[in-house]
Amino acid sequence: MIPHTNSNPDKEIQLTETKAAYFVQQSYVRKKLAKFPRLLFLHKIFVFCVGSIVIFAGVLMLALPGPGWLTILLGLAIMGTEFTWAQKTQAWLKTKLLTALTKFRNRKKGTD
Repeated sequence: MIPHTNSNPDKEIQLTETKAAYFVQQSYVRKKLAKFPRLLFLHKIFVFCVGSIVIFAGVLMLALPGPGWLTILLGLAIMGTEFTWAQKTQAWLKTKLLTALTKFRNRKKGTD
């Protein structure tokens, strides 16, 4: 994944989208399963289910103790191995979270 830079978030997302499309097409598993369309379909379903479970656990951890946002990003990373939209969503969410974290760190102390 491309490191976060504060210079131009739109350019970062555009580069991430291009890189995401490349990695989805060049996946080792995808190349091997290309000969077997049914297995490729089952692999996509498996990746989707595992990623969904991890994302669901992350959403639960937002209310319960645990690293919720980190787990949600992990679930999107798992889904991003097969789905370009998941990598785009992960890049967008990462940008928003880093922006919020920067604002939180830069806020004046003593103001509520």
